[in-house]
Amino acid sequence: MILSSSPLQGLTDVVFRNLHEEIWGGIDQYFGPYIRLESPKETKKSQLRDTYSTSNKAPTFTPQLLGNQANLLIEEAKSLQEFGFRFIPY
Repeated sequence: MILSSSPLQGLTDVVFRNLHEEIWGGIDQYFGPYIRLESPKETKKSQLRDTYSTSNKAPTFTPQLLGNQANLLIEEAKSLQEFGFRFIPY
């Protein structure tokens, strides 16, 4: 059985994931909050900061993308891939 952790708005940020992993562990995959890609100007910096955090110690953290413009999705997916992510649900 695979145990996944889904995001809860305002609660499951990088600090929560790191503490949970350190104290309890046992999660096979942590999913991050959606990065909303409505336009380049409207993407929240807090969403990007949480996803691109170098202090993220969760071994299997997976970012998620949400948008309706293919060019923005592809651009962000390439950026995430360059950062080291291999699986990106959209």
